[in-house]
Amino acid sequence: MENLKNKYQHFKDLQKLAEKVLKGKKSKWLHPFTIFSGNEENDDILDIFWGTFPYRSFIKLTDATGQVKPHPVIVRESGAILRYQRLENGFIVASIHPAKSERLKMGIDYWELGVYEDAGQISESRLLDHYDILSLVMENTSIFGLPDKASRRHFLEFDWIHQYVENGQYKRSKLKDLAIRSLYFIIPVLFSGVGLFFLQKCSTEDKQQLQITIERKMEHCKPLQLNYNIYKVDNLSNYNNDTFCYEIMKKAGISDLQIKISKRLWDGKCPTVMPLK
Repeated sequence: MENLKNKYQHFKDLQKLAEKVLKGKKSKWLHPFTIFSGNEENDDILDIFWGTFPYRSFIKLTDATGQVKPHPVIVRESGAILRYQRLENGFIVASIHPAKSERLKMGIDYWELGVYEDAGQISESRLLDHYDILSLVMENTSIFGLPDKASRRHFLEFDWIHQYVENGQYKRSKLKDLAIRSLYFIIPVLFSGVGLFFLQKCSTEDKQQLQITIERKMEHCKPLQLNYNIYKVDNLSNYNNDTFCYEIMKKAGISDLQIKISKRLWDGKCPTVMPLK
């Protein structure tokens, strides 16, 4: 309980720090700069933002019911917001909300800057860093912003590496999402390549072992000066089991030589040959 009270006090200290450090900041924006520290009904929010600015007005001839009733309409833009939200457990969620107008806004509701266990972890230097990000977002999302190439690049990096909420749905960062999606393609290709490598290796080893087995068994045929090169592995695909067995017995000329053809095949064409016991 005491720890929770300390966290609440640290959040109040953060509100005072924001007032002290950021209140006098100069800004090029016509939007009023505001630091909202909450009220009696809602004291768990600290908002640092540029307020609304009217940029267009016109006369509308009809009201919502369709009756002719001329009245002025003012279109406004709300500036970007740096928000610190205190949770019930004392944790602080820092987020950045883009600028938006009544007629134009981004699909992204806000980006998450981080979650802090205690408001005391948000020092003056970190608060100023967050303010710089706020200025970057304002420059790139406001209709009055004029970002240069460097600003656009920094905003793109910020947009890609931070988690965000879009249309009320929490989503992982675009960079992480791209990496995960890429793995869906890379992993199957990688495993298929590894599997093919071992399959070829096992097939090659079987063929080599088969060649050695045949040559050893045909050593008895040397006195007959038989050419047993026809039993090279590359030629075995031309023989089925019956023909192969018959050729060995015919060329060997040894009636008591019994040969068994194993039907264990790797590629459907390479039988393992060994004598019967």
